[in-house]
Amino acid sequence: MRDTRRHLKEYLWLLIAAALLTIPGLVGAQQGAWSLSVEASSVRYIVREPIWTRVVLTNQSGQEVPKAGAYGELYLDGSDRPCRPYSGPTGPEVVGEGKGEHNPPEAAPGAEVAVWLNAAEQCRLSRDGAASIGHHKICYRDEESAGLRNRSACVSFSIEAPEGVDRDTYQAFGHDPLKDSERYGELLRRFPKSTYAAYVVWHRLASGVDRGTTEGYLSIMQESPDRFGNSVPCDETAPCTKHGWMSLKGSQYLEWRVGWFEVVLEHHPTIWFADEIRLRLALDRYVLGDEAGSAALLDELGQHGRSDIAAKASELLTALKKRGMLSGPSSR
Repeated sequence: MRDTRRHLKEYLWLLIAAALLTIPGLVGAQQGAWSLSVEASSVRYIVREPIWTRVVLTNQSGQEVPKAGAYGELYLDGSDRPCRPYSGPTGPEVVGEGKGEHNPPEAAPGAEVAVWLNAAEQCRLSRDGAASIGHHKICYRDEESAGLRNRSACVSFSIEAPEGVDRDTYQAFGHDPLKDSERYGELLRRFPKSTYAAYVVWHRLASGVDRGTTEGYLSIMQESPDRFGNSVPCDETAPCTKHGWMSLKGSQYLEWRVGWFEVVLEHHPTIWFADEIRLRLALDRYVLGDEAGSAALLDELGQHGRSDIAAKASELLTALKKRGMLSGPSSR
């Protein structure tokens, strides 16, 4: 009789456990709602080129769950030691989910939390110079965060020796062209076609444009050119001062910026941030009065651009048409 009671209790506990596992919330909590992935901005880099890696957490639970945080570390080439302790998200993108909320407490099904980390900086690849040439594998590991389905994800890429104009730039600037921002103007003047110059243009003039909203873009496009201006590194169109920088305002500044965007796109049409530059170029062209050129570029981006920017470009073009902000055939 005692054995029968014991077996009955064990059977009842098994039934209760099975019932609990059928509750979606508990299943999600047990298995983890968030999948972890990591992407590199490119599969090929040259020495001293920034290597941005995008860490993405995706809510795959099918329900609203507490927002996740990315608190892991980067590991290089199978090392058991992290490249550098995590110091918070940095880089060209830090995005969350939600409808306009900055830090919503709950994440909708399919929502993403993404951060960019510069692996070249964190893992000393930018400091190693020529010693970094070769094939590499970066892994992002998070052993602490709750709700993760997988604790690590990896991505591979190669670092190659610079060639042609990039080699000339690399040698002319002490094997570290991007080290000293005070020499950016000289870099642009002497080697405007180089990959390193393209990074200066993106970093100074276009980085972050992909984080904008349709309403934000529309607001920019309705500004007067006189509202724009900034300090820029001296180049052939902006004679140098002793400090290497000068101030440009209004249409002169926008035309200077557009000119550099066009140089980068001519010589580096497929570089990973090219579509960010194209989006910024579309905004600038509109402000300068080139509605048709702006609309054509947005249409091209919507059809062939990087997925996140393509969606933004299509939505922006639709909004421009609905608000009657385009004249001529492009408004239909």
